[in-house]
Amino acid sequence: WREKGFVNPIEDQGSCGSCWAFSAAGAVEGQYYKKYGKSVILSKQEIVDCSWGEEYDNYGCWGGWQDRAFEFLIDNGGVDLDYVYPYTATNGSCKLIDRAFVPLSMTGYVDVESGNEDLVQEAVATVGPISIALDASQRSFHLYNSGVYFEPNCTSGIDDLDHAILLIGYGTDLDGNDYWLVKNSWGTNWGEEGFMRIARNRNNNCGLATTAEDEARLNTFLKSKTLVEEHNALYEQGKTTYTMALNKFADMTPEERRAYRGGSIKLQSSLPRSKHVSTNLTAYASIDWRNYGYVTPVKNQGGCGSCWAFATTGALEGQHFKATGQLVSLSEQQLVDCSGMNCDGGWMDTAYNYIRNNGGIEREDQYPYTAKNGVCGYNSGAVAATVSGWVDIANGDENAVAQAVSDIGPLAAGMDASKDSFSLYHSGIYYEPTCSTTDMDHGVLIVGYGFENGQDYWIVKNSWGPDYGEAGYIRIIRNYGNNCAITTATSYPTV
Repeated sequence: WREKGFVNPIEDQGSCGSCWAFSAAGAVEGQYYKKYGKSVILSKQEIVDCSWGEEYDNYGCWGGWQDRAFEFLIDNGGVDLDYVYPYTATNGSCKLIDRAFVPLSMTGYVDVESGNEDLVQEAVATVGPISIALDASQRSFHLYNSGVYFEPNCTSGIDDLDHAILLIGYGTDLDGNDYWLVKNSWGTNWGEEGFMRIARNRNNNCGLATTAEDEARLNTFLKSKTLVEEHNALYEQGKTTYTMALNKFADMTPEERRAYRGGSIKLQSSLPRSKHVSTNLTAYASIDWRNYGYVTPVKNQGGCGSCWAFATTGALEGQHFKATGQLVSLSEQQLVDCSGMNCDGGWMDTAYNYIRNNGGIEREDQYPYTAKNGVCGYNSGAVAATVSGWVDIANGDENAVAQAVSDIGPLAAGMDASKDSFSLYHSGIYYEPTCSTTDMDHGVLIVGYGFENGQDYWIVKNSWGPDYGEAGYIRIIRNYGNNCAITTATSYPTV
């Protein structure tokens, strides 16, 4: 249907889980062209913002239903154009602008029989582009580049559908492989310039012909919503010390959340290291190195498991400032591309070792972050900071770690961030009784410590953006049995 003018250019939903809105709008755009012979790009943001909540059972960037989007468009009588109500990739307040309102004479919508590829083919052939859902959870889908996609490990069950796309045609390649032609909403750099061919007549591969929308993702969000509400009720009763909130992790699968951490973090016992020896008799009662210029603004690692790189640069940024008086944001991407570790995880000591042996690391603005594995582009003439060695703090000794933070500055730390309570943390002093004191899957930066209402805490800088927790930070309970392994493996570089 691209050849007939039914399909608009590829768009990019970004990190907002609004695929359902792009899929629904794409189907309506095709039908509008069919009736009026005119292409219009409808506002996905208006659908995200205005079909929110219990009335339509949609939750914006946390998931939704194409059918419910259709119901909103019917009730609303139409929708604004995209250029008037532009896409922001965030949840927003509904703004019914009407300045470029496109009236739609929609009277209903039709679901095709679930799992019947013949009927889906007939619908596409006679009606035009149709909105569909599929299982896009496999890594092969995310890394697809070209060709006819077939993934034996994906499923066609209604509970496993986690992504909505637009089915715009079908065909057969020169090798005789039948395929569906689909339009994704991940930008033109993905797949075949934003499009994909998926195996057709292969037992409904990845559930493309299954009637459902983002049910699995929406169910995950609703479970998160219940968890947050129940936990915050306990907070109001004084039974817990922190609050939780719905955020970008609320509708993510366990695999997607894991990508924001970094996999299993292992201590590298083969590397030479030094141990911290304090020259001070007592540590500060409290310290926050943000107040002394040691800490750069909160960064966002995205869906790349590069937390170890952000913890490394954070510790080095602090020590570089201590030595030179200059706060410089350093390049995490150089570590991802050049150190032998990548988006699948790494370790801070190994990163220090790379920087030392490499002769330095560039600034972030010289070697910017892309949140994906890349080819090493290090420029030795643009070194911004160097490392002469590194120091590890005694395993699990909270007093020794506090002394080191007091003496030295921010420390890189590994921790167990695997619990839903950590992902959905909002404010207060975090305590998780079920997390580990030895297993670590996330790298963070301890920038200080303090106490509140008689409870000691660590001040921890995360790398999940400023919309996480307390403006990108989390306070973790201190002197309470090394909760979540926060002091199991801490370190700092020497410069």
